[in-house]
Amino acid sequence: MINNIHSRAYLVDSCLLDLAAADVISLKDNRIIINEVLPHSLYFLNSFMDVVIRNKDDDIDTVIAKILQNVGVIKHTYLALGEEFTEDGNVIEKKKGIIHKVRTFVPQHKTNAEIIDNISSQMLGTRPMSINVFCLTEILVLSRQLRIYFRGRERKAIKNRLLRLEKHPEYAKVFELSKEFEIHMKKVTNLIAKETPSSYINL
Repeated sequence: MINNIHSRAYLVDSCLLDLAAADVISLKDNRIIINEVLPHSLYFLNSFMDVVIRNKDDDIDTVIAKILQNVGVIKHTYLALGEEFTEDGNVIEKKKGIIHKVRTFVPQHKTNAEIIDNISSQMLGTRPMSINVFCLTEILVLSRQLRIYFRGRERKAIKNRLLRLEKHPEYAKVFELSKEFEIHMKKVTNLIAKETPSSYINL
């Protein structure tokens, strides 16, 4: 994941959505606005948020590019998330590699099943919609991972539900931000994939 620019982009997009859903950040005039201090529940985004704060006067594309190319921040965020999920019993930590052991985290089958069940029951069923499931489904659509877990008819129904939720006051703000993040993320990711701008090296 660390070595794949597109995988890193999905992680950064997820982190930005987490911060937006908690009203820690918002967007205005092409810049990230800091609204609140980072809550304890999002402690794993400490180093991520540090980059945002240090570069709060830059436009959003520059901030995203700096985060995407800061392997240290990406790795710290990934490991912090993995450790939290391991403590909760949702993932198993494994080490890959023969010479250089790399820490990675594998979701428990039960956890995957529970997450998919939550998405299905809230997006396709009658259970109340949570902001977490809403954001997660947005990311799964963006990363094209929804097709791994749902059939074509179900995916179509989920996407239609997302479009209807766009007009709901509770989700409209996050929905709008997710679309803006998606546009900026694609632009910056494509740029970095083609070249490494020297202005983003020194973070």
